[in-house]
Amino acid sequence: MKTTITLEVDLETLRKAEKILSTLPCTLDYAVNLLLEETIKEGMLPFVDTEQKQQEENRKLAYGEIDYQDNIPGEGLFDLGPEA
Repeated sequence: MKTTITLEVDLETLRKAEKILSTLPCTLDYAVNLLLEETIKEGMLPFVDTEQKQQEENRKLAYGEIDYQDNIPGEGLFDLGPEA
């Protein structure tokens, strides 16, 4: 089920966001829905890096609820340097 909402936003912010989104395969509706879904999933705003969020991730790592992902070559926790 879907519903319609009305938002009050700064006009310049809206124009800038629409310009960026127009270069992506993304609509403003999709972006707002994504924000809301991620907020629900994380239990907080998804782009806010807080100590609590880091502590929860550390707990999940410690209990094996999530796996460590080394996605940045040369900067990962287990990186031993260039391959020989």
